[in-house]
Amino acid sequence: MGVITGVGGGIIRDVLAQDIPMVFKTDIYATACVIGGTIHVITYNALKLPLEYSTFIGILVILVIRLLAIYRNLTLPIVGLKNH
Repeated sequence: MGVITGVGGGIIRDVLAQDIPMVFKTDIYATACVIGGTIHVITYNALKLPLEYSTFIGILVILVIRLLAIYRNLTLPIVGLKNH
């Protein structure tokens, strides 16, 4: 749910600012949220960590992925788009 509202809010922001939505570019942010959310669910349900710890671990994973992507200029591959 957080990924959907975060991405949806970002799209609305970019459309209102008359910019190409960031989710349609190659920036890594929705992917980081999906990975962090998955880590949260795994640590809470499978590893039986307390909710506070699993939430902190999920947030930390998202933060590390985003910071690495920004610092190292990592991007997602562009699939199916051709330059004309």
